[in-house]
This record gives sequence, C-alpha cells and structure tokens, in this order.
Amino acid sequence: IGSSEDRLFRQSYGLSVAVVLEAWRLLQVHNLLPDGGCFYQLVWALHFMKYYEPELVLSAKFGADPKTFRKQMWPFIHALSELEYQVIIFDNCYKGDQQHDCLLSVDGTDFRINWTSKAFYSHKFKGCGLWYEVALNILTGDICWINGPFEPGKYNDLMIFRMGLMGELDEGE
Repeated sequence: IGSSEDRLFRQSYGLSVAVVLEAWRLLQVHNLLPDGGCFYQLVWALHFMKYYEPELVLSAKFGADPKTFRKQMWPFIHALSELEYQVIIFDNCYKGDQQHDCLLSVDGTDFRINWTSKAFYSHKFKGCGLWYEVALNILTGDICWINGPFEPGKYNDLMIFRMGLMGELDEGE
C-alpha cells in the first residue's frame, strides 16, 4: 500500500494499515477474535470508534443491515478492549533503558463522549468527554500505563498522578 493510500486510511480509521493489521494479528494470537469474525467487521468497529456516528448512518455507509452491523461490530470493540491487558504493560517502560532516571512521558488526554452532562463537560471539546492519564516509554513509544477515566476538570494532572502512577515508579524516578 502506498503512502497516499495509507494516509487516506489513517484519516478514515485513525490508524495506519500496519497498526490495524497488527491489531488483527493480536486478536488472533490471543484467541480474541469474535466467532465468525471477519476483517471488515474490525474495520467497521474502528470507523465507529473514530467517528462515533449513529449505527444507522454507519450501516448505510458500509452497505449492511443495521441489526447485522450492530451484532457484528460490537464484539470487535469488546475484543479490542481485551487487548489492553496484552499490549499496555507497565514493565515495558524498561525497554531500551540506558540507565536513565526518566523512562516515561506522562500526559492527560481527553476523549469525546456522546453524552449530555455538566459533570463530564470538557473545555477542550466544548462538550462532554472523559479524561485519561497516559504514560509512554520515552525511547520506544510503548504505552505503559493508562489511568482513568476521570471527569474532565475535576482533578488536575498532579492529583491523578499522585493517585496512581506515582506509586508504581521506582525510587528516585
């Protein structure tokens, strides 16, 4: 696949073709593929998660019956969420370690949700969202930690850090 096709795929699904193929491989390796699951159903799930459009709209886009679309898409979303335990591993923060004190980059990120509630109002979206703390290995880019969800604005970064990640770090880190 060429770079322009990969760029179009990224814009449509939020991920590169290589990442989607790796997700498919991991679903197979960890025996998480839904019964009778097909690759195109994974693509449906990825598109739904990126755009969060109504199922009726998406089923029409993909030429599927809405009931069939829902029945085949949601098992992939659940299977992908199960990959968290196979992919997000805290000890991956030591990959490539060159005896530095700082191994992780930590930041908070907001995710849009399709709710209406003052408690979940995110100034970033001017609408509802959830806030997560994410830590990456500085050298490899591996996601090593996720903490959340939290209500946006209820806690600041330091409060969240103290409630979770701080207790996982080595002395002096």
